Amino acid sequence: MADFSAGEAITSGFRLIGRNPAAILWWAGVRILVGFLPPALALWAVAPDLIGFSQQMLRQAAEHAHVSPDMSAFLGLQSRLAILQPITLISLLVNASLVMGAIYRGVLYPQERRFGYLRFSMREVWLGLVIAVLYVAFVILCVVAAIVAGVSVVAAATSVQHGGGGAGGIVAGVIILAAAAVVIWLIARFCLALPLSFDARTFAIGESWELTAGHALKIILTGLAVFVILLLVELVFAGLLLGVIVGAVTHGAGLTSFLHMNPADMVRRVLPWVPLWIIAGSLVGAAFYAILAAPLADIYRQLTRSERV
Repeated sequence: MADFSAGEAITSGFRLIGRNPAAILWWAGVRILVGFLPPALALWAVAPDLIGFSQQMLRQAAEHAHVSPDMSAFLGLQSRLAILQPITLISLLVNASLVMGAIYRGVLYPQERRFGYLRFSMREVWLGLVIAVLYVAFVILCVVAAIVAGVSVVAAATSVQHGGGGAGGIVAGVIILAAAAVVIWLIARFCLALPLSFDARTFAIGESWELTAGHALKIILTGLAVFVILLLVELVFAGLLLGVIVGAVTHGAGLTSFLHMNPADMVRRVLPWVPLWIIAGSLVGAAFYAILAAPLADIYRQLTRSERV
């Protein structure tokens, strides 16, 4: 049976960036233009009404604390804000399909390095469709697991009230852990549907079940290692970014000055830095995306190596 090297998979994102570091610029550009700009523009369109409503609420609270706020304005604003959700979801889906597709192409077809491996082809279309289906399935699975956990907690509480001791709590804890384990195991079994569908240019969720047979535990441990590495890198980046923000806003006065700064003055000082932070965040986010997404493509590449040669 074919196997894969966890070490190769874990480092695949770093190796991809090392082979073509300029690709990060292309991925960051897509993240800004496709993932950030459409929701930001949609939010900007309703920003005046949102700010106006907030100011109205504050004035009413200050002048007539005993008067209930007029919710008719809020309902009208809520209907406009509801438009943001589909725009945001579509934007995130297209962004994920393009950037993840580029990362998968970089791992599976490293010779196609033009434009940072970015393309808009049927591979990206099928990948986007599978992402959407797996996302919906994941949400449903989590809801079912949450219901099971909730019922277990209620049953445990009832058992304690009726003198059942701590046995009910232990059973509830076991059920919750089992539900979480099932969710994680199913994710491991179906995760290769993403690179598989991208590579085959078809809807290949069922094939992932066959391909991951006997590898679920190793995939879970590989994913855990990638998550820990990514978390450590993120913590370092977040610390550096916080230091830059505090230094820029307070002109070097430090964190204490930042925490006691007037909100209006803080916003005025932060705004000029926002474009730079968006660009820097998109570049770092693109690198994080590669570290997170490349291992799946590399596991798929290793498991199907004999078929691809």
